[in-house]
Amino acid sequence: PVTFTSSKTDLAIQGNGFFVVQDDNKASYLTRAGNFVVDGPTGNLVNAGGFTLMGYSLVDGQAQDVLAAAAGPGDLDRAREVALLKTGRYSVQRPLELGGTLGGASPEVLRELSRYGELVGEAFALRDDALGVWGDPERTGKPVGDDLRDRKQTMMLALARDLLPPAGLALLDTDSGRALATDEVAELTAHLEAVGLRQAVAQRVEHLIGEAVEVLDPARAEAAGGHLETVAHEIAGSQNAAPATYPSHAARRARC
Repeated sequence: PVTFTSSKTDLAIQGNGFFVVQDDNKASYLTRAGNFVVDGPTGNLVNAGGFTLMGYSLVDGQAQDVLAAAAGPGDLDRAREVALLKTGRYSVQRPLELGGTLGGASPEVLRELSRYGELVGEAFALRDDALGVWGDPERTGKPVGDDLRDRKQTMMLALARDLLPPAGLALLDTDSGRALATDEVAELTAHLEAVGLRQAVAQRVEHLIGEAVEVLDPARAEAAGGHLETVAHEIAGSQNAAPATYPSHAARRARC
């Protein structure tokens, strides 16, 4: 069983299960549950060996998301950091690191997987933002318009601030403590469509996926059957179109 101490400064976790931890070089390892305490300078949970407990970034992302909502409009860097903490690392980067660790991958391969996962995770989070505006709830299970109604500080809306006309910005910023009405959500959606935000997001997603594919070592990627490239392309694909395609490693080498 997992138990928590009542000490606000200890916050130890004890039990008989396994945790995934990272060292200072971001290499991931499995460890038996032990005592994890709050590291003062960073606020991370660390054990006696100095390893950081993974999964903590998700909690941090949730906290940063709440703080961002309270602080009001922010910039793209802050929105990106929240998205990576909440969605990108949880959904893509950390599972890849865990899989690599369980598979006995070398530190070099783990670093490669981590960087690939970070880029694909950001693309995943950004595409998720877009599906929250233009997606099909029957296919995605994600309601449309909720992020706009709440004027959530997403990466996509951070990008939109450089494109929207004054009327669109007013919808984002005026009386930000209340939810937008249905007609206001429709008006804001129309503004986002008119300034080409859907296309801008798709281009940014494809750029991130292209970067992620380039991170992969060609020989290792081909030995793995191209599965990581396939996953990246599927994440980049729009909901109504075939996945974006990129030249294979073999094709890229042939051009060099």
